[in-house]
Amino acid sequence: MQDAQGNTVTSSSASITLAITTPGAATLTCTNSAVTASSGVATFAGCKIDKAPADYTLTATATDLTSATSSTFTVASAAASTIAIQAGGTTQSAAVRAAVSTLPSVIVKDAGGNPKPGVSVSFVVASGGGSVTGGSATTDANGIATVTSWTLGDMAGANTLTATSGTLTGSPLTFSATGTVGDASKLAFTVQPGGGASQVAWNLQPEVTLQDAGGNTVPSSASITLTITTPAGATLACTSNPAAADNGVATFAGCKINTAATGYTLTATSGALTKVSS
Repeated sequence: MQDAQGNTVTSSSASITLAITTPGAATLTCTNSAVTASSGVATFAGCKIDKAPADYTLTATATDLTSATSSTFTVASAAASTIAIQAGGTTQSAAVRAAVSTLPSVIVKDAGGNPKPGVSVSFVVASGGGSVTGGSATTDANGIATVTSWTLGDMAGANTLTATSGTLTGSPLTFSATGTVGDASKLAFTVQPGGGASQVAWNLQPEVTLQDAGGNTVPSSASITLTITTPAGATLACTSNPAAADNGVATFAGCKINTAATGYTLTATSGALTKVSS
């Protein structure tokens, strides 16, 4: 405590309280919330602020005395302590070979729960194939690290991505996504046509499957037509041609060719999709 001329008033034993002046969202705690002056001086102990990093000022008040505001000081965050999923943690779904809509991200905090910037985080595809871009990320000013994209693998089913940062509590974290069958983009001869005598049904009847870009069977009842590709002039006959796919698979029966020759190939067609047999 001081008089009007700035001299310490050694006879004072006033009770002095400290409070944060700026910014106002943080909490100040000290060993004692109020300190009684001894010979005009109040010494506080164990003071700490729970929000960082930030610049602060403190105000000291006492009954009937003019308050005093400290100079500005900086409270830095402590060492990184924990890592947790920030976004994209619930199981997502996307078509095979497509990117998930919610980008996986993590948040890193210190022991006081303050976001910790500048921490390296590694995102790695753990299962399902696919790819991740921005897998080596650094937390921003809010303690958050986010991948640029996560594209799922070829096969329908489970995909996982892990996020790791040293020995932080919570590391590694796992993100999950389900790859779903995409739109039909190609045809495949899943059973190639087998040879035989002319005018005799083949021993191996062709089977044609509608597939997405990843090779997954697309459930469909689309109509698929077979034609002879080579050589020219031959005639193909089947019990049913075109044939309707059953759950994405068209199985032909009774197929035969009216002339004897070698090197026959067939072409399967469904809308804009075509495939030549081997």
